[in-house]
Amino acid sequence: MSQLATILGIVTVIIIHPMRNMLAFFVDTIIIPKRHPYQATIKNLSQKLTTIVDLKELGEEVVKNLSSGLKTEWVVFAVKQINDNDRFLMIANSKCPTKLKVDDPITFSFPQYVDEKLQRLRRENVSSILNVSPDEQKMQVSAQLPPADVLIPLVFRKQIAGYILIGYDYTKSLITEIEVEALEILAAQSSLSLENALSFEKLRIQGNELTMSKNKLEAIFNGIASPVCLIDIDYTIQEANSAAVTFFGNNKKDLIGNKCYRAFFHRTRPCPFCKALDCHHSGVVQETEADVSDKIYSFQYHNVLVPENSKSVFIEIINDITEQKHLQEELVRTEKMAGIGTLAAGIAHELNNPLAGISGTAEIMLSEVPQDSEHHEYLEDILSYSKTAADVIKELSIYSRKEVREIQEVEIVKILEFSLRLATRGIDSQNITIKRNYHALPFIEANEGEMQQLFLNLIVNAIQAMEGNGTLTLTCMEKDGFVFIKVADTGCGIAEENLNQIFTPFFTTKAPGTGTGLGLSNCYGIVEKMGGRIRVKSEEHVGSEFTTIFPLSEAGRDAIHFSLVTDQAGLNDVFFIQRKVLVGEKGYMEETIHRPEDEKATHILAFKGLQPVGTVSLMTSEVFWPLPISKYFDIESCLHSRNCSEIIRLAVLPEMRNTTASIGLLILIFLLARSKGVENLIIDVFADDEKTIKLYKKFGFIEVGTYNSPDAVTVLALQNKSTLETDQSQLRHFVKPLFKRLRTMFDFGDYTQLVLEEMDRILSEDVEIEKDEMSV
Repeated sequence: MSQLATILGIVTVIIIHPMRNMLAFFVDTIIIPKRHPYQATIKNLSQKLTTIVDLKELGEEVVKNLSSGLKTEWVVFAVKQINDNDRFLMIANSKCPTKLKVDDPITFSFPQYVDEKLQRLRRENVSSILNVSPDEQKMQVSAQLPPADVLIPLVFRKQIAGYILIGYDYTKSLITEIEVEALEILAAQSSLSLENALSFEKLRIQGNELTMSKNKLEAIFNGIASPVCLIDIDYTIQEANSAAVTFFGNNKKDLIGNKCYRAFFHRTRPCPFCKALDCHHSGVVQETEADVSDKIYSFQYHNVLVPENSKSVFIEIINDITEQKHLQEELVRTEKMAGIGTLAAGIAHELNNPLAGISGTAEIMLSEVPQDSEHHEYLEDILSYSKTAADVIKELSIYSRKEVREIQEVEIVKILEFSLRLATRGIDSQNITIKRNYHALPFIEANEGEMQQLFLNLIVNAIQAMEGNGTLTLTCMEKDGFVFIKVADTGCGIAEENLNQIFTPFFTTKAPGTGTGLGLSNCYGIVEKMGGRIRVKSEEHVGSEFTTIFPLSEAGRDAIHFSLVTDQAGLNDVFFIQRKVLVGEKGYMEETIHRPEDEKATHILAFKGLQPVGTVSLMTSEVFWPLPISKYFDIESCLHSRNCSEIIRLAVLPEMRNTTASIGLLILIFLLARSKGVENLIIDVFADDEKTIKLYKKFGFIEVGTYNSPDAVTVLALQNKSTLETDQSQLRHFVKPLFKRLRTMFDFGDYTQLVLEEMDRILSEDVEIEKDEMSV
C-alpha cells in the first residue's frame, strides 16, 4: 500500500501541478482581464509610473489610463505648486466639466469630515483613497470643480503634494471593492512617482535659474569696458572678459591657463609692480600704476572669497591710462595758467599799495625840486623803476601750488577721548563699563581728522559688538619708539573664518542696513598711510582687541629691526614675504609655501618700521631629522656632525637688498643657530641665483653638490667656522661695527641674551688671533 501511495503522489505532482499553473495563467490572462479590465490598467499604469519623471507626462498618463480603464466620467490631476505650499495647479484633465485649463490654479475647500481624514493621512504619511457610495452625497472639494466620487491625496514626507479627483456616472457603472483596492495600490505608486517628478521639476527650475544667472553674470562680465581677469595665486589666468581678450590682442584660448605676466607683457617672471600677493595677504583692495613699454597702466587687485582648501584667486582690472595721464598733465598746466591771474591779483594787491606810495611821494618831491637839480634826475629814476615793478607784477607767469594733507602734532589721548564721547552719543552704552589704561605719550605727527575717524570706527564697532552690556578697555602706551593704542571689548567676537576678511571693503557680518563694510577698510587705509599697522585678536563669545601701532617719528618709520616669530600674525608676515619674493620672483611653486613643517620651524622677520621686508627660517636636526633637503640630496656625506641645521627661505624685498635688513637676517640666523649649539649649517639655492650663492660663499659656505627640482639647485654647507670668526680683517673692520649696530636692533625673547653672548664669543676671536700673532 505504501508503494502505491508513493506512486500516486508522484503522478499527482507530475500531472496536477502543471495543470494548476495553466489554470492560473488562463484565469489571470483571459478571464480576469475580461471581467475586470481595470486590474490590467492599474498594473500597466504602475509599471509606467516607475519610469516617468516629467510632471506633465505623469499627470497625462494617470488621467488617460484611469479614464479608459475604469470607465470614469472625468479625472483631474492636481499638484501643489513648487515654492508655494498654499497653491495647487491643474496638471491634467480628462473630460472634467470645468472652466479651468491646464496650469491654472485650483482652490480647494474640503468638508470638515474630509479635511479630518486628509489630516490623519498626512500625519500617518499614507496615500489612501476617499470615496462615496452611490447613495451618499458626492464630495464638494472646490467651487471650480464638480463634486467628486473619489479623492486620492498623494502624500509623501507628511505633506499632501497633490490630488487625483475622479467622477463616476453611477447610472452607467458602479465602483466595486476590487476597484477600490486597485486604486489604493495606484495611490501609493502615484505618490512615489509624484515625489520623483517634483524632485526633477525642482532640479529643472534650479538648473534654468542657474543657467540664467550664469548668462547674466557672463553678460555683465563681458560688458565691463575695462580688461578684467580672474587669476589664481600661481598667476594662472582662470577667466578673462571680452575687453581683456581685445586689449591684449590674443585668442581667449591663449589667455586661459597661461601665466598672466607671460600673456600680458611677455615676461618670464611675475611683474615687479604686481600687488596681487599684497591683496591676498591683507584682504584689502590694492592699486598701483606702472610704466610698461612706453605706456602707463593702472592695476587694481581684488581678493575673492573661495571655499576652504581651495586655491586662492583674485580679480585683476587693467587700464591703459597713458592718454589720461597726458591729459592730466595738460589740465594741470591749464589750471596753473588759469590761476596766474588770481595769483597776480593777490600779489598786485600786496605790492601795488607800497609802490603807489613810492610813486606818489616821488611825484610830490619831483614837483618841489628844481629841474636843474641832480635830485630831480634821481626822482625820475624812482618813478621809472616803480612803474617797471608794477608792470612786472602784472606780467607774472611763474606759478606753483601743491595740495597737501595737513599734518600736525596731535595728542593721542585727547583725540581718543573726543572719539569716545562721539561714539557714546546715540548708542545704548549706559551699561558698558569703560576702563582707561593711559600711559604718558609724546605728541605724534598725524592728520587729526583721520585719527578721529580711525578711533571712532573702532570704538563704535566695539560698543555695537557688546549690545549694550560689557567692558570697553582703552589702552595707550609707548614701547621701543612706537605708540600702541588698543581698543578691546567683551562682545560677541569674530569668527575665525572671517578674520582674514574684516579689512576687505564692503565685507560685513551685520544685518542689511546696519553696516556698509567700509569702517575697518577705512581704518586699515588710514593706518597704512601713516606707516603703521593694525592687528586684531578675537575669540567668539569672549571679545575682540584691535591694536594700532604708529612710529613716533619719521626715523622710527624707516628704522630696521628684527624679531623672532612667536604668533600667527608673525607667521602670516613670513608667508607673505615668501610668496612675494620666492613665488613672485624666484619661481617657487605656491604649494611650497606654508607647508606643515613650516609651522615648527624657527623664523626671523626683518622690519622697516612696522612693515615686514624680509625673512629667513631655520630647521634644526633636533626638531627635523632627516632635514627636509634630504628628500633631494644626500647631506650626511658632507656634514661633520648630526647636530646641524638647514637655513631655508631667505627672502628680502627688492628695495631692501644689500642693506642692513638682508645682511642682518643672514648674520642673526647664523648666530641663533650657533647659540642653539648647531655645528654644521646647510642651504640650497637655485643655481642661477648667482648673487645669493656668492653672498653665502663670502660667509664661509662651500659648494657641496647640486640636484634638480626640476630646475638646477646648488647645495652649500658651512662645515667649520665662518669667515666671521677666521678672517682677521673682516672681523675687525666688518664684524665688530656690524655687531655693534645689530645689538640694539633685534628682540628674540629668551634667545636674545644667548645671541649676544655668541656675538661676544666671536669678537673674542680677535683677541685670540692677536695672541697667536704675538707668539709668532
